[in-house]
Amino acid sequence: MNTTVTIHLAHTLFHIDSDAYALLKNYLNKLEKSFAQTEGKQEILEDIEVRIAELFSQYTIRDGYVISEKNVNDVIEILGAPEDISEEETQEESTKSNAQKKLYRDTDERIVGGVASGLGHYFGIDRVWIRLILVILVLSSIGGVVFVYILLWALIPEAKTTSEKLRMRGEPVNISNIEKKIKEGLDDVTQKVKSVDYSKVGDDLKKKSIKFSEMLEKLILLLVSIASKIIGFFMILFSTIILIGLLFSVAIFGFISSIEIPHEIIFLTMNTDLPLWAFSLLLLFGVGIPFTFIFVLGLRLLTSKRKLMNNSTKYTLGVIWITTLLLISFTIAREFRSNAFTARTTQNELIDIDTKDTLRIRLNTVQYDDEILIFNATHLIYNEDDELNLLLDEIRLNITQSKDNSTQLRIDKKAKGRNQKRARENANAISYPFEYYNKSLLLDSQWLASIAQARNEQQVRLNLEVAEGQYLYIDRDFSSLMYRGIKNDQDYSRRKIAGHLWKMENGTLICQDCTSISGNIDIDNDRLRIKVSDDEADFELSIDEDGLQIKTSDN
Repeated sequence: MNTTVTIHLAHTLFHIDSDAYALLKNYLNKLEKSFAQTEGKQEILEDIEVRIAELFSQYTIRDGYVISEKNVNDVIEILGAPEDISEEETQEESTKSNAQKKLYRDTDERIVGGVASGLGHYFGIDRVWIRLILVILVLSSIGGVVFVYILLWALIPEAKTTSEKLRMRGEPVNISNIEKKIKEGLDDVTQKVKSVDYSKVGDDLKKKSIKFSEMLEKLILLLVSIASKIIGFFMILFSTIILIGLLFSVAIFGFISSIEIPHEIIFLTMNTDLPLWAFSLLLLFGVGIPFTFIFVLGLRLLTSKRKLMNNSTKYTLGVIWITTLLLISFTIAREFRSNAFTARTTQNELIDIDTKDTLRIRLNTVQYDDEILIFNATHLIYNEDDELNLLLDEIRLNITQSKDNSTQLRIDKKAKGRNQKRARENANAISYPFEYYNKSLLLDSQWLASIAQARNEQQVRLNLEVAEGQYLYIDRDFSSLMYRGIKNDQDYSRRKIAGHLWKMENGTLICQDCTSISGNIDIDNDRLRIKVSDDEADFELSIDEDGLQIKTSDN
């Protein structure tokens, strides 16, 4: 039975079969003897170990996997035996064509970050052309490509090891190529050392201890890190405030639900028949879930932790939020649809009065002891059946001449509904109280409607159609309720019409008790005179060199 050996290869832990370990150790010993007289032996062996560790990592996908003897033979076949190092270059070229390239930044040939050199190796284009294209794009996009370059700089890894540099060029990572690459590097270093002007190098080392590209890279990474922390902080702060306010609102709704407030008052306050608990849930999920994700994202930016919420929680919250949005959309559509149609109905009531008599129009101002006021706008009252009703006062009185020489009161009713039939039913549901007795038409200043009709915008308009020659007197209480544009011989506005006796003639109200006033102003060099006259008296004011004089006389 074979035993298992634990080894460290390129700072990576592996479990390996004892026979496989013996084979691997023998292979490494042969490599060490093969490169005994080679310059840069230690670096070559270290890169070979890194490559072996990379290949072993492909086998150890699951935890506890033990490297077998077959795995070691596969690695040796990929890298090649020490005896194969001196094979002809034609074989290397044929192998090179089958190698797969990987994208790295070439920092050995870099000007800024090595992105252009890496792209040149990957696409098989001279890096000069890549750099020329980047310069043209920077100039044509007014610097927009700079952001893309910085992004590529951050995303594309640097080719640090010999294996990565070989893969960047599309060369197979085997012993022969690793040795060749390291020798080329050593030759370059030797050539540079021979051609160095040491006095100049000393001055340059003092001035350029840190390369500009490295400083720029560190600066950009630092700025990105600081910006992400600041953004994360404000995301956490803002989402926390919203979530706390949301929880506080839901708690208030819960408190309101716990106390016995009539459903009708809640209905009027929210203008919807949606239950309070359902409204609270829609508010909590519709607003709370997005800001929960914002909070988690801000926390991730601030702490640099990659996973703060598992996938099942994310998917569950996402499904709940989408469902909530659909319910909110359905509720809003239903609310809009409830007022989509408008209907008008008319109720005609004949007023039995002779044209020689005077019809007195009086306002019945209704007062209730147990009236409820909501937000200083909505008035509620309990009716005889102890049910809450709306107390509405939106009425207007118009006066016109009748077409059939009779006097009648036409009550125009208007309401809305989700369809034409329902709108007509809502309009017919309006019950406006009035009373006619002893030649007096008593009109109420208010009328009652059920709470359910609150959203239907019920309205009442009163049109008194008066026979030709009919006398009528309008109480002053009607001054604010008169309709605009009532034809009268005095050109009175709606407020001034009230409080006078009128007679209907040819479609125009003729005032029977209005006072006509006339006056004039005379100005000359020595005197100012103002004279005003009406049916009852004359008034004259004079100002001259003798002073102020006032004269009055009765007509």
